[in-house]
Amino acid sequence: MPTFIVDTNVKLEDTQIQFLSTKLTDLVIEVLGKPKSYIAVKISPGLNITWGGTTDPCALCNLISLGQINKENNTKVSEKLAEILKEILDIESNRYYINFFDMERENVGYNGTVF
Repeated sequence: MPTFIVDTNVKLEDTQIQFLSTKLTDLVIEVLGKPKSYIAVKISPGLNITWGGTTDPCALCNLISLGQINKENNTKVSEKLAEILKEILDIESNRYYINFFDMERENVGYNGTVF
């Protein structure tokens, strides 16, 4: 059930969105060990977001998962996310936040039930 959400002020073409989505999916598989079939990625480009009073490229991100949210994994995700955001969106590592949420199974619905 991992859900990776990226809100950014950077405008993206469909091909860039797909490339970023693939990179984020691969990141979740690599670090959290979650199956691809459960990973959802939401990318919202071109939003009105400022950081430090400027509209230079920036992002606000969330990673939500059932388990595997811990200091070691969060550090790895943040490090790799910095590389991905710089490569694809030209966002510097000091212009994004990522929040990590470890959900309880009974608080996540799927397929007409909860996990």
